[in-house]
Amino acid sequence: MSTSPAENSCNVTNSITDSGRSSSPSSGWNGGVVILNVFSADSDSLLQWYATTLSKLLFAKSDPLAAGASDTLLLDTTKIGGGTNFKLMVTDPDTFFPVKLVNSEDLPLFGPQVYPAITVADADVSVLASAFKFYQLINARPDSSLAKEFATATQNMATNATAASTATAESNFFAGTSSFKNVTYDSYLAVSTYLRTFPFAWANFQKSYTYSVYVADDQGTRSVQLGSVTLTQSSAGASVTDASGAYTISYSGDPASMPLYFKNGQLVSDPTSDSPNITLSCNYTDKSVFTGDAKDYGTIVPVLNGTVNGQLALGIDVDQTWGDKILVGIQSFLNSYPVQLFESIANFLQCAEFAIGLFKKSKDKPMSAADVEKAIANALKQGGVPQPDELAKTQQELAQQVSTAKEVQKVELDGFNQLEALQDASNALHQESGGANNSNLENAENSLRQDGKNIQDTLENARAASSPADLDRANASLGVTKLDIAQNLAEVANVGDEATRTQLNEVQQELQQESQEARELTSEEAGGGGGG
Repeated sequence: MSTSPAENSCNVTNSITDSGRSSSPSSGWNGGVVILNVFSADSDSLLQWYATTLSKLLFAKSDPLAAGASDTLLLDTTKIGGGTNFKLMVTDPDTFFPVKLVNSEDLPLFGPQVYPAITVADADVSVLASAFKFYQLINARPDSSLAKEFATATQNMATNATAASTATAESNFFAGTSSFKNVTYDSYLAVSTYLRTFPFAWANFQKSYTYSVYVADDQGTRSVQLGSVTLTQSSAGASVTDASGAYTISYSGDPASMPLYFKNGQLVSDPTSDSPNITLSCNYTDKSVFTGDAKDYGTIVPVLNGTVNGQLALGIDVDQTWGDKILVGIQSFLNSYPVQLFESIANFLQCAEFAIGLFKKSKDKPMSAADVEKAIANALKQGGVPQPDELAKTQQELAQQVSTAKEVQKVELDGFNQLEALQDASNALHQESGGANNSNLENAENSLRQDGKNIQDTLENARAASSPADLDRANASLGVTKLDIAQNLAEVANVGDEATRTQLNEVQQELQQESQEARELTSEEAGGGGGG
């Protein structure tokens, strides 16, 4: 007996308005949608949302379904395993960024065998947009209280995956935040797996995006540009089965230009190698980390962190208005943040994914202890993800690493600013002397040169610091050197004419201002790890 088309389809209404469209991070989105089936027939799999095998479903008349329109979604041609269960994602048709999640689209047990209708609204868009902001925040600030509480809640949720109370656990964490009350674990998982599956967000949702790639200069205080990474999307548009998102990704620069490939949240030079020559992880970071400007704290930008032929590298879209100061900030960042730190951040985020997947699986189907062990074994085999009982420990270690790295960077930024002031003072000395010998000026310059050596030694000690006490000693050393610099600058002014004295006073004021800015940035960051 044949089945009527109505029994193998459901009605979908797109009620998205301009307000909802503008709230999505997917820039340029016109509000149209497509629908993907993400149902997994593997009952043992913990893979969720974008980590599954994606297939695009068809509408009877539309492709995509425009904002304000309704159409019939055909479900009879893409059933998995002959079943009638569908797990659906409504997405932007160009970037596949999630718009709405439909956890289960099932035929009713009794009555007409018709799938429930689906309505896509502005509130659905808001949930996924908030989940995206939440991911950015804990990625940029893994040492914040928000990230720590998330790790604890996620571990507790996974540890108690077999308990009857897990049905209420999902709402507890996000409901307790100030800015993310509408986020769910499903929406977080959707965004997290999206960012590891497609490169759209790492191109800042643009057709073309370029990162300038920098490495540290061992001999100086400014980083040097090694090359650039460019993502350029073809006019043909993206396919849900193509993980490249239709982007051509290339590295240009030293030692040679080459194509790159997007794989599991990274840009790599060889997707089949265990150790590619270029491996750059995609992350988010506060802009203030590089500019040293407290006003930039809270502006989160995409960055690339990793190695280029063994050199620790940072990729960032550099605004030319930042000037040379950005080179100092990047140098400090590269000296302070080891590549292992970003591997730890990636492990933490993926471990959270795994733990949430374990919890979500237990909600769909009650799990015995044997089920949990089997699920863990499968997940570890597929991705080498840490077990959920290690999540809190991993996060605490990560928070300590980030905290130490930030302290080192504060010492470095302060030191670099002092070195710049010394360079200005040295230039002033040469202008004053006019090439003639002057014992007073020579003595002053020798004193400043010794100050510079003291700063360099302090920076080396900061980089090697392994405890808060070591960093305190480095900071104290910088404080002593600051006083010495001020005294030496005063001596230089005493042996110069009024013009030189004025110039050196300006250098002193600049040094004091930069030190004050560093203190303000330190104060801002110390109180910035809240719930949004």
